[in-house]
Amino acid sequence: MAQAVEKAAVVCCFLTPDYQCSHNCRLELQYANDISKLPENQAGNFRIIPCMLGDKKNPKWKPSDWLGLIISGQQWVNMKNDSDSNIRMKAQELIGRIRNELSVLTADASHLPIKLFEMIREKYLRENHRIKRLMNEEKSFPIEQNYINLAILETKEQQEKEKQLKQPDNDNQIDEENEQNKLRKHQNKDILGTFEEIYGNKTTIDVENIFEKCKDQTKKILILGRAGIGKSTFCQYITYRWAKGEIWPQYRLVVLIRLRSLTDSRYPRREPPYTTMDLVKKEYLEVEDISDEMTHHLKEQCSKGLVLWILDGYDEFVQNIPEQLKGVFKHIGDTQHHILTSRPYAIALPYDTKLEITGFTNENIPRYIEQFFDQIKTQSKSAISNGQKLQEFLKSNANIWGVAHIPVNLELICSLWSDYDWSKTAILTMTQLYSKITEWLCRRYLTRKNINHEDMTNQDLYKECEMELQFLEYLAFNAMERKEIMLPPELLEKTETQLGCSLRKYPQLLNIGILRSYDDRATGSSIDRQKQHYFVHLSFQEYFAARHLVKNLKGPHSLEATDFMKNNKYNQRFHFVFVFASGLLAQSDFKSNTDVFWNNIEAEPLDLVGLKHITLITECMDQLIGTSVLPNRTNYLKSISHWITMSLTKTATLIQQTLLQSLNRANSIVNTSTIQKQFIKLLGTEDVHSKCSIYEFISKLSMLNPIAALLLKISADLQDQAPNIRRSACETLKNFGEKAVTDEVIAAMLNALTNKDSDVRWAACDLLEKFGEKAATDEVVTAMLNSLQDKDSAVRRSSCNALGNMGEKGATNEVIAALQNALQDEDSGVRREVCYALLKMGETAAMDEVIVGIQNALQHKTLPIRFSAWSALAHMDERAVTDKFISSMLNALRDGNSNVRTSTCTAFRMMGEKAATDEVIAALQSALQDEDSNVRDSVCQALVKMGGTAATEKVIAAMLNVFQHEDADLQVLACEVLGKMGEKSVTDEVIAAMLNGLQNEDWNVRSSTCEALGSMGKKGATDEVITAVLNALQDENWNVRVRAYYILLRMGETADTDRFIAAMQNALKHEEPVVRYGACCALGRMGEKAITDKVIIALLNALQDEYPNVRVGACDSLGHMSEKAATNKVVAALQNALLDEDSAVKRSAWKALGKMGGKGATNEAIIAILNALRDEDSDVRGAACVALGSMGEKAATDQVITAMLNALRDEVWKVRTSACEAFGNMGEKAAIDEVITALQNALLDKDWSVRHEACKVLRRMGEKSATDEGIIAMLNLLRDENEHVRSEASISLSVICEKSIKKEVLETLVNEYSCGGTDNSHTIAESLQKIICSYDGKGELEPQIVSKICSCIDWNDASWGKEIPASHLFKILLDTQNAAWIPLVSRVALYQGVAVTLMDNRLRIYDANGSLEFDVTHSELVKSLVEASRNQLEELKRCSLAGDGTLSTI
Repeated sequence: MAQAVEKAAVVCCFLTPDYQCSHNCRLELQYANDISKLPENQAGNFRIIPCMLGDKKNPKWKPSDWLGLIISGQQWVNMKNDSDSNIRMKAQELIGRIRNELSVLTADASHLPIKLFEMIREKYLRENHRIKRLMNEEKSFPIEQNYINLAILETKEQQEKEKQLKQPDNDNQIDEENEQNKLRKHQNKDILGTFEEIYGNKTTIDVENIFEKCKDQTKKILILGRAGIGKSTFCQYITYRWAKGEIWPQYRLVVLIRLRSLTDSRYPRREPPYTTMDLVKKEYLEVEDISDEMTHHLKEQCSKGLVLWILDGYDEFVQNIPEQLKGVFKHIGDTQHHILTSRPYAIALPYDTKLEITGFTNENIPRYIEQFFDQIKTQSKSAISNGQKLQEFLKSNANIWGVAHIPVNLELICSLWSDYDWSKTAILTMTQLYSKITEWLCRRYLTRKNINHEDMTNQDLYKECEMELQFLEYLAFNAMERKEIMLPPELLEKTETQLGCSLRKYPQLLNIGILRSYDDRATGSSIDRQKQHYFVHLSFQEYFAARHLVKNLKGPHSLEATDFMKNNKYNQRFHFVFVFASGLLAQSDFKSNTDVFWNNIEAEPLDLVGLKHITLITECMDQLIGTSVLPNRTNYLKSISHWITMSLTKTATLIQQTLLQSLNRANSIVNTSTIQKQFIKLLGTEDVHSKCSIYEFISKLSMLNPIAALLLKISADLQDQAPNIRRSACETLKNFGEKAVTDEVIAAMLNALTNKDSDVRWAACDLLEKFGEKAATDEVVTAMLNSLQDKDSAVRRSSCNALGNMGEKGATNEVIAALQNALQDEDSGVRREVCYALLKMGETAAMDEVIVGIQNALQHKTLPIRFSAWSALAHMDERAVTDKFISSMLNALRDGNSNVRTSTCTAFRMMGEKAATDEVIAALQSALQDEDSNVRDSVCQALVKMGGTAATEKVIAAMLNVFQHEDADLQVLACEVLGKMGEKSVTDEVIAAMLNGLQNEDWNVRSSTCEALGSMGKKGATDEVITAVLNALQDENWNVRVRAYYILLRMGETADTDRFIAAMQNALKHEEPVVRYGACCALGRMGEKAITDKVIIALLNALQDEYPNVRVGACDSLGHMSEKAATNKVVAALQNALLDEDSAVKRSAWKALGKMGGKGATNEAIIAILNALRDEDSDVRGAACVALGSMGEKAATDQVITAMLNALRDEVWKVRTSACEAFGNMGEKAAIDEVITALQNALLDKDWSVRHEACKVLRRMGEKSATDEGIIAMLNLLRDENEHVRSEASISLSVICEKSIKKEVLETLVNEYSCGGTDNSHTIAESLQKIICSYDGKGELEPQIVSKICSCIDWNDASWGKEIPASHLFKILLDTQNAAWIPLVSRVALYQGVAVTLMDNRLRIYDANGSLEFDVTHSELVKSLVEASRNQLEELKRCSLAGDGTLSTI
């Protein structure tokens, strides 16, 4: 069915009641409708033609529901009359329409570049709309049901805000809602907001908004996520949503590249190098030859920033990038809009915008389980109950609940649940989970082979499947060693040879369910040995490689296994292999290998830096939770505690980040009493800043089982004298959530509620709000009722929130009565929170009392109380909109008091679509006849808010009646309602009424009518309407004229293209110049879509118009059509316009020629623009500079450059700035000595914008501008009075000095950075890092300069050590033999979590990209390096609790 629709040019649907009721018909037509909505198909490449057969039993039958929505606005073929003559006539009509559509499609077929984009889009719609189960590809679920949870990672702005926390509290006071009550000092919102932003939960962000965080013109985003978290699913999700037109319309094409597929076998070495077109061709097209037109089109779209690349799986690619693909990968990374996904450990590339996929939320888990078991309910009668039991099991087992937040893990758990007895399972490690899924796959495999396995033990099972498992183990380990994700045929052959078996003879070796072939189909009994394969998930490859390693720790291959561990234990690529290997030691088959494994972990070569070693131990230990196989466990826990203590100093932020990542992957370690007791000890410090840092660290941990002593310590700090500590303790307990709800903590909260300090009382209420129903004891409820009388309004607000969150336990008559009394509170915030609380209670219990409370608020005589109720209704949860609640509101709509009716309508407006039921809409429709104009006004406003949901025939008819009312305000509201309904409101009667409305004597009505017509989309944009809007451009009122102008532009995007263009062509002949101008603008807004011969001719005629504004509009319109409109005639006409007597026309002509790029850069045009550089009007001179710059390199002639050099000396700063910008746009041809000298002189300009632009242009010219004079001038700009200039100077210095490092630059930058306190310190730090990154060790730097560089890292460790590759620094150190680099090398290695080992005069560096090895010949240098590393560790170890309880460095 799907293929038939996809290949069709036209879909005809025959409308009957049976068709509407058919499930399959619905699926088919909805899919066709999805395809028809694609932007490229809206131009005529796909059509749905409805044919109305109707219902003989009910002649008035019309399509409704889903079918009515799809065919709304479509012109159907009326076949209701089934007489022979009518059927023949209508059949001919249908044939004619089909032929017409096919002719349009055939005419478009020649546009191959557009077809390429369509093919990719259709592929996403076809293949990415469902997510396949990992373990059973026959099962899948809609991609829309996927849960993508994104969080923003820390940015430089957040680091700046963090500084605020280090400053003492201010006694700032804040007004809320412009009311009289000023809050007390503990609600310093600025500081509190900063604290929550930095130390609270990560900030979530919606997928469609991620590019808002990118500041650069080229959008680059890094998406991080741990193994199995859903990175690839995220990529599938966004490509599907883009293909449907739901997100990112700014991109004409989105290209998803799975980086693991970029292998040597798929992309053999060749010359010339691979290009972006080669990637698109290989991954998406089945043809060998691509036309030059198609290649040019893709390149053009890329250069314009209209292509987005999705690069998935950097961690699977980085250590094995084929040499022949490095160039194209770098090109995309450096110049193209792109999103890159990776596991966190693998990435060393600089990205300003970093997001994290955070896995499932607590709410996602039960929904996913319901989906999973709902799919298998036909196979198992107990599926639904099994799903419910699984939810209960997960919630009762904190450890397994934590594991389930990773999507892959939850699928595995769901797959196992029905076939495995979990009743005795309290702890589940990653290794145990993968072992259980392996067992489950083996049993499923044996079932397919008709082998009875019910009575088999695990040992018997593994023995039965020994050959299959061994093959997977060898294959996985071989692939890991070769850095292969895609498994080529030769790797299969190698594994066959090692095991002495043949896939031809035993094809079932690959049929256990773990492998897939590259065509994404699970391997079956018939194996194509020439295909590439891959493990269903990288984690399975790591698991089976670990099985191979552990088996070989003893026996004939033990030496090889030992060497492998020594050489790779710090290699991040094998990290999870070692983690899985550690977990396997808990199994009886492998316990005997425990000592060998851990001895190798602790054997030389050991990490000189130490951080990598402790994280490896941490995560390996985590897999052994609940076992006794690790005798040294206590000592290891002490070491981890010691590292945590060492990191919690003022200069160890990056070390903390590394430890946090590791501990959150190994949360069983965090939940040990040893670690938590260390936190208690650390929290004994009296230093406020240190204590807040400790709380920050704790709050970021996944602590599933906080011990009672830790909870008590944190609870006690809620009453600390320091506000920052109270906030820190409060946030930490909030993050613990329900786990913190113990009798002891509740008692502490009750005690805190009696504290004299209102801050403490507020914090206690705030926590009880978070704890919700779990904390709702009788004592707590009583205490909250008392808090409603607190003298501090913030406490009263918080107590309202707490009571609202206590569910049924809190919804007692006593509580509701107290809340109703609180509606009289003098503070508006309290009154609002009372309404929120009542609404929340309505979700659980006591509905009658709640309704009374809310209605009392809505009908109160005091406006502020009514306003509080309205505000609460606007934010109410949909679950609170119960039938009973709606019924009570409808009764109020019939109240005898008009004020009550008005207030009820306002309440419906605030609730919006949540309350838009048929019954409510019908009641509002009746209320439109109310005798009170205020009620009618409120009804209209409510219907506006309900939008398209309220678009029934009766409501539309009622709105038309309102529109005839003499009250202009009601007429305006009627327009708003009809406009909000969009195309659904379009009838002949509505259009006629709107056209009359454009003649209304009240300008507000005329303006609103324009707006309504503009909102009615394609269906409302009839010839008559377009003409009427054009006429409105002549309205006497400027508001109407402006509104009509913008509506006209909008219609160009929504109306039928051919019809609208024809109307604009006629409008260009209109007698009124304002109409002709509007038509020009509308055509320009349409851009390339409007290009036809007739349109071009009409615009060329408009260039001769007697009115300057029309000529300006014609120039602008041709400019918007860009190069596609740049025919010889158009260019010649624009050149003539350069001689126009009106300066505005000349400026528009230059801009238009500039937008046409090289095609507009004719000699005549350039000469005309050069003449303009001598114009008296500075705006003209500035526009001329911009136009020349827009023409690019073609305009960079000697004559132009001379003229532009003169413009750099213009008396007006805007002209000088435009001249600088123009030189930047002319590319390399303008990068000559004279220009560079002139730009360097411009660095001294008296105007900051000129200095800033000159800096920018010199940066773009690169090393050519790296003269001594220019560098000195830029160094001086580091002290410029303008912050933008200072920042740009720092960035520019780092770029132009990349190839030839200058001592003066380094020294000045270092001095500037060392001074501290400058507002561009982050920029200077980045510049220093870039310069160091480019330094190749040649041209020896003096030790003093190097020492100064090293001293800089002590100022702000968070800004250092991220961008400079540690391996690069080691190379500099070893190449220069300059020991002065050692402090920087050691510190950066520590900050980046890099491991360094030394053995037999061979130095090995382990970073995110793998490992690098160096021969070391200078023994003294090595000694110094080893000594520096030891000293660094000793310095950290000396960090301890001093005698006075403060955390300090001794």
